[in-house]
Amino acid sequence: MRFANLAGPAVVTAIIAGCGGSPSNPVAAPVNTTASQPLAAKEASPSATEVAVDIKSWEEIQSWVANQHGKVVVLDIWSNSCVECMREFPQFVNLHQELHARVACASVNVDYYGGDADIGEEIKPRVLKFLSSRNASMQNFISSDADEDVFRNIDTASIPAAVVYDREGKVHTVFNNDEAAYGPSGFNYEEHIKPLVEQLLASEDASHP
Repeated sequence: MRFANLAGPAVVTAIIAGCGGSPSNPVAAPVNTTASQPLAAKEASPSATEVAVDIKSWEEIQSWVANQHGKVVVLDIWSNSCVECMREFPQFVNLHQELHARVACASVNVDYYGGDADIGEEIKPRVLKFLSSRNASMQNFISSDADEDVFRNIDTASIPAAVVYDREGKVHTVFNNDEAAYGPSGFNYEEHIKPLVEQLLASEDASHP
């Protein structure tokens, strides 16, 4: 596993056994996918069958988060090289299916490690294959920023990782295992993330009856 140079305290997910580093051969130089307009909110239905993925920078992904007005937002940071990420991913899909009306979920793939390959040609097919196999009908992104840049943006050493934003678009909690806070098995959606999301929804309902 490769660890990023941290600019601050580690706060997003690293399974203790580890995953989320670069392979021996670097992948893909970023393509220019900067949109002239902010990404619109995506209203995904749990019955939706279409699965798609967009290549966007971390900055563009944050613009998408900002557009989810009034919703709690959950970003799942994952990679095809991270076994723990893929093992937990179905629970992320379940969260989306159960709470999509009030919670905006998006997966963020970090298979791009930097280099000269093409993200669309070399990364997108395998990412889309996995997402389709899991019926991931929520918003899906492939980061056009290298994995270590994403780790640095969320102050974490490695993946899997999950970032939860409140209804005002502010980061509330970044889940990771850098400090072994969730025990030897790490965080999971049923025990840690879903209860927090429901707590945020309930507290907002109480403050705005």
